[in-house]
Amino acid sequence: VNITAPLSQRYRVRIRYGSTTNLQFHTSIDGRPINQGNFSATMSSGSNLQSGSFRTVGFTTPFNFSNGSSVFTLSAHVFNSGNEVYIDRIEFVPAEVTFEAEYDLERAQKAVNELFTSSNQIGLKTDVTDYHIDQVSNLVECLSDEFCLDEKKELSEKVKHAKRLSDERNLLQDPNFRGINRQLDRGW
Repeated sequence: VNITAPLSQRYRVRIRYGSTTNLQFHTSIDGRPINQGNFSATMSSGSNLQSGSFRTVGFTTPFNFSNGSSVFTLSAHVFNSGNEVYIDRIEFVPAEVTFEAEYDLERAQKAVNELFTSSNQIGLKTDVTDYHIDQVSNLVECLSDEFCLDEKKELSEKVKHAKRLSDERNLLQDPNFRGINRQLDRGW
């Protein structure tokens, strides 16, 4: 990595990855360990590679580059052979500006992932309601466009998918709309 910014600038690393297994990522600068984190599988083995197969994660420990042409190393550990690990993007995010935005992004990602039964967003959890989806949508909409525009778009698409799944589930439960006015204790 060739650095043109001041060497005093501190950064955090963000990675967009896809994996068929749980694994550990390690980062280092010029051989000096910086971060280590455990991350979960994002897709099933043998499934097609799609944008939903990836997850963006960040490390919390800030670091700075030791010289103008430092060597950054990202390595994956603790996974069995035969599994697949894809790295789509590595980002160096200035640490001072983005701590709150990074926290908001992590919170929104967690909230979106909690809507679904698995990491590949095939089905909704049974206790997820339209109100819950709307609240998660509001959380995603409040993310900073300057900091995480791509992630915001990706999370918005996942929320829209959750809304479609909810609409489908509602139609399957009452396809002829007969139960709308049956139970007085359910409102309207």
